Amino acid sequence: MSNREIVIDLVGKLPEDTPMEEIAREIELLAGIRIARDQARRGEGISAEDARRLAEQPWKRIAPLHPGAWEVRGDFDQPLPEGFWMGKE
Repeated sequence: MSNREIVIDLVGKLPEDTPMEEIAREIELLAGIRIARDQARRGEGISAEDARRLAEQPWKRIAPLHPGAWEVRGDFDQPLPEGFWMGKE
């Protein structure tokens, strides 16, 4: 079955009102599965046991991901003005 045929089959099985974002996620999932299978056939990638272990671990955020992308203002810890909550500032 070609990639095109696989996607057409997938989309045909989804409910009519499926959001496009969800359709895209499903296609990406299928692509990832295909890539993993191809890697396994070539003896590349990681074992299923290692993949399960990685999937079960909580993700850690590592700072700084993008140094200099933003800066904390000097008044960061100061209370926000009352007008902020009313949409006036």
